[in-house]
Amino acid sequence: MLVLLILHSIMKQIATRYRALFFLMLNITMIGSISGQNLILDPGAETDPRWNGWTVKSGNWLMGNSTNDGPATPHGGNEFFYAELESYAVNDTSELYQDINVSSNAASINAGTAVYTFSGWMRIFDFEKPTPFAASQPNDIGVIIVEYRNAASQVLSSYNTGHNTSLTWQEYTNVTTAPVGTTDIRIRLLSLWVQGTDSDGYMDDLSLTVNTPAPVKLLIFDAVPDNDSVAVSWSTASEENNAYFTVQKSIDGISWIDVKSIPGAGNSNSVLNYLTYDNDPLPGTSYYRLKQTDMNGNFSFSSIVSVSFTSLSYQLFPNPATTELHLKGLLNGSYSVSCFSVSGQAVSLPIKSVSDDEAVYDTSQLSSSLYVLLIHTNTKTLTARFVVK
Repeated sequence: MLVLLILHSIMKQIATRYRALFFLMLNITMIGSISGQNLILDPGAETDPRWNGWTVKSGNWLMGNSTNDGPATPHGGNEFFYAELESYAVNDTSELYQDINVSSNAASINAGTAVYTFSGWMRIFDFEKPTPFAASQPNDIGVIIVEYRNAASQVLSSYNTGHNTSLTWQEYTNVTTAPVGTTDIRIRLLSLWVQGTDSDGYMDDLSLTVNTPAPVKLLIFDAVPDNDSVAVSWSTASEENNAYFTVQKSIDGISWIDVKSIPGAGNSNSVLNYLTYDNDPLPGTSYYRLKQTDMNGNFSFSSIVSVSFTSLSYQLFPNPATTELHLKGLLNGSYSVSCFSVSGQAVSLPIKSVSDDEAVYDTSQLSSSLYVLLIHTNTKTLTARFVVK
């Protein structure tokens, strides 16, 4: 009965531990792409659009607001894009545009994996429509065009919102895989004058972001106390243009310091296991994360894991192991061990020899991988990591 209770306790600890690892793995592997920041400068006309990133092709583009254009209010912030007076010829067009250089993303674009998402808000307001003809005269018109251009400025593909004549803000969105050869994306804002004294096509809160495949598909990231250190381990399912990893730690989960950098595999389509140690861990509870940097200098972060560290008094060596693993520093007979694969499957770990404070285990039959060792003492269960080459 006692044996059954002990086994139940051990399996409960294992299940709890690996259930957490499973959800961590599920959470990380579902991050299939990295969404970048908004590529458009001054996307809401909060500074003068004639100066910050935008080019006036025609018209008199200003920062629009309820003061300088009647009761029209911005969709967000304090301003919106406003073409003001252009001319009195029907369908005359005021145009403002911004060219966004995306050549730094050429590898993903030419591989057909760079997906750009555009969104923007648009409306019109024709305050000066002659009252007797208010029901019959058309409104001014707003249009947004997104053009994907090559190095010769040829348009490879484009998205056109069509004519907007709504008196309330309407959102437009588009998702486009950038055509091979795209080097620039032009955002064109057009206000078509129909009648009145101003060209009243309004735009606001524009956004252009790119989703590119994550260079590394991370299966597991974990950190646990291991003797007088913290063992940090992770596994990748695939790597693309991966330069290196950086293990980082924090006392508060806000400010981070680098612990160690580990070279990446560059390109890989097989499961790779990594293990390193923080030999100067912070006392009490601290936090660890993994920063991944690719060949282009772009980087992303893993989920954050917490570690409660107290100094332990055992040694596990050599690590990585080949044919045998030594556990030293615990009194003979006062502990037992259980070994598991990284997926949580129990693994046989035969004992080769035992002395007063050292046990030697046979690892010659284990495949090259990362393993978890649970050390069960009279008072608690310790967790260690080791790799077999």
